[in-house]
Amino acid sequence: MAINKMLKTVFTLFLVHLNSCDASCFGKDAHFKTTDQPVVSQPSKADPTQVLVSWEKIIQRPECVDSYILHVWPEAGDPKLAVKVTVTEKKGKNVATSKTVTVQPCINYKFMVQLQESDSVTGLNNEKTGEQVFKTAATTKVPSLDKSQFRISYHWDPVLDHVDLTRQTSCWKQS
Repeated sequence: MAINKMLKTVFTLFLVHLNSCDASCFGKDAHFKTTDQPVVSQPSKADPTQVLVSWEKIIQRPECVDSYILHVWPEAGDPKLAVKVTVTEKKGKNVATSKTVTVQPCINYKFMVQLQESDSVTGLNNEKTGEQVFKTAATTKVPSLDKSQFRISYHWDPVLDHVDLTRQTSCWKQS
């Protein structure tokens, strides 16, 4: 009889503990496939210092994630020295699944996302995506195509002391 009472008490405590857990993630974990990579894009060709990193299409059960850590480092650099950006902003009940970060333009960078999930049943879950390489590109911008704004002159060769008609210098006037 005492064993039945003790089992009922343990079972009741277990049920109370279940109510304190997030019901949508009980017994489940968020998950990345290790071969999956985040999608990296440049939102504006006019600003090569900003990139958008998204892992929305590769995360399973995003509602279970407490936070993400976005790792960013130059391709030739050491991943241990990566800049780590923590993402905890909420989109509804889920943590955001994209982040805009600042990089130096026209350099190959590697991007990787790590999820962090902590629950009372399975403990701490840390999974990482594969690495994605991305290089921003800038758009060349010519201030004006008006012919009156351009100046062309021939090259003066000071050594030979004459004008070299095979070389020219061109520039545009800045307004």
